[in-house]
Amino acid sequence: MQCANNHEMTPQQQYCPTCGAEYKSITSSSTTVLTSNRKNAGIMMIAGAALVAIGTALPWVSASLGYYSITRNAFQFGKNLSMTLAPGPIILIMALVMAFDGLRLLGIFGAEKENFSRPTVSTVIVAVDIFFGMTASFSSTSQVSYSISFGPLVSILGVAAGVGAIVLMYRDWKASAKSENPAKQIGMSLVGAVVVGIVLSAF
Repeated sequence: MQCANNHEMTPQQQYCPTCGAEYKSITSSSTTVLTSNRKNAGIMMIAGAALVAIGTALPWVSASLGYYSITRNAFQFGKNLSMTLAPGPIILIMALVMAFDGLRLLGIFGAEKENFSRPTVSTVIVAVDIFFGMTASFSSTSQVSYSISFGPLVSILGVAAGVGAIVLMYRDWKASAKSENPAKQIGMSLVGAVVVGIVLSAF
């Protein structure tokens, strides 16, 4: 008995001990197998997207003047708490992309075939916008005290989950090695996402 990647397994084993693939009696090159790594990657990506989205609605910055204090979330970085394009809306859009990628990894909306570009781009853009959102939030004065709140930290946990999902995707590729090494794809996506994230954070 063999798995979809032609590794030996016993009838009692649900997943292949070598690559994590399920047993398939008939396989084709166009079939993308839902391995344990891909399944876990999809779950982590969706969970990361949820944390990123929740983090945008939580307080990002708190300001206090004597007994008076006020907080701003990721959608209130403009004048008089008005909305700006970054960081809130951009991060939320990228969170939706992360969730979509997670569903694709789980086989929903069609199976995702070794595509590392979009998950890498969406996760890195979120990370870059969080960084610039935190550094450009406020600057302290002698009268008003500003501090970073817990909203960005929740979103950072979501980014960490996204990175973990990409690592699991790479491990899944390494086990099957059916396509070209994705290192170049990941590297180019990483550089491009950093540039795009920096540009978007200016709005």
